[in-house]
Amino acid sequence: MTGMELSKADLAKFYGVSLPTISQWVGKGCPFISKGGQGRKWVFSSSAVTTWREDQIAQQALGDVSSLDIDEARRRKLAAEAALTELDLSHRRGELIEVELIADLVGDEYANVRAKILALPTKLAPLLLGVASLAEARGIIESGIIEALEELTADEIYSGTDESDQEPEESESKAAA
Repeated sequence: MTGMELSKADLAKFYGVSLPTISQWVGKGCPFISKGGQGRKWVFSSSAVTTWREDQIAQQALGDVSSLDIDEARRRKLAAEAALTELDLSHRRGELIEVELIADLVGDEYANVRAKILALPTKLAPLLLGVASLAEARGIIESGIIEALEELTADEIYSGTDESDQEPEESESKAAA
């Protein structure tokens, strides 16, 4: 294995830990090149220790399933099954949307907006020919840009509103007037 050869003190300094922590690591299986004692120094390979530490951190993150008792294993299985059931129910209720569907919808809308923006010079050039003022030209260009960008808000899927929801309010307000 490649890496620097470090003494116990250097290894502690390298990882920013104390010498007793390094001793604990050795007790837990930290690899070393040569064992210290009776006037000899400990020698560690920095790469071997780094690999060992990464494995230790991964095991801690995942949890040690080998030490689970049967009741804890059953509890974890039941919790996982409940979570899957809730996801399935949410999907059936229409509360979840497939990522691929949204990606397709957004991609289509981006393509439409891109096409409208790229068409602006052709569409606006004839309108700008007879313009007498900068303010009038700016207004024409601004209207064209707003029209192109409204493509993004024209879809009711994203707005969360439905025109049928708005009709009763309008008719009620007309009836009240």
